[in-house]
Amino acid sequence: MKRTWPYILMVLLILAVGALAGCGEADLTKGKTAHEVLLASGETMKRINSYEFAMNMGLDMGSGSMVPFMSFAGVSEAEPPALAMTGSFSLFGQEMTLRMYLKGQKFYVLNPNDNVWLLYEGAAIPDDLLAMGPGTMLEGLENAVSAVYVNDANVDKTMKVIEATVTGQDLIDAVGGTLEGLATFDTMTLRAEISKKDLLIHRLVITVTGGDAGLGLTVNMEIDMRLSRFGEVTVTVPQEVINKAIPVTESGGL
Repeated sequence: MKRTWPYILMVLLILAVGALAGCGEADLTKGKTAHEVLLASGETMKRINSYEFAMNMGLDMGSGSMVPFMSFAGVSEAEPPALAMTGSFSLFGQEMTLRMYLKGQKFYVLNPNDNVWLLYEGAAIPDDLLAMGPGTMLEGLENAVSAVYVNDANVDKTMKVIEATVTGQDLIDAVGGTLEGLATFDTMTLRAEISKKDLLIHRLVITVTGGDAGLGLTVNMEIDMRLSRFGEVTVTVPQEVINKAIPVTESGGL
């Protein structure tokens, strides 16, 4: 599990920090292949500066069924990079709460062990990771992904549902070395519900299979993210958090 954990956090940050956008009333998906719509959505998504998100994550450590692992909700801004996120996760049978704020190059996180705010600065989060949003990721899949339309009776007809599949190595080749650890995963399947009128993604489900969790175990992972309030929200780090946060060099970290 130690090998997999950093890459899970990277995927969560990539999804949370990236920007999405769009405008228009016509069916912008009309006459386009699923692949073309996915790439056009990636470009559109990069142009909005903020959104609200709710995200659930499950893990299958070889049991054959997904077990709820993390649940988060928050607000993200693109420029400058900013994030406010609150949620809970299960670790070794214990339920823990996590709160964090990202503003520019400052990353505040509440230590769940003692409820002390910690501050990571500068190199704590790579610049190329901060700059990479869902739009950048989708654009990078141009030569690596095969995409198809999915008929889903449970989805609002104002949406197009697209499924795309890529290997971990293909994803690394497409978007760069930041995600190098994803090479341990066999396949990533992305399911996107894209608005016909503006190409915004309102729901994104990512399923990753065949990850190396160590000790001879493989891990399958599913992230289900819903997006809303595009361009309507902002991130503010509470002054109380700023005042109480201890630099990680002083605290020793989590």
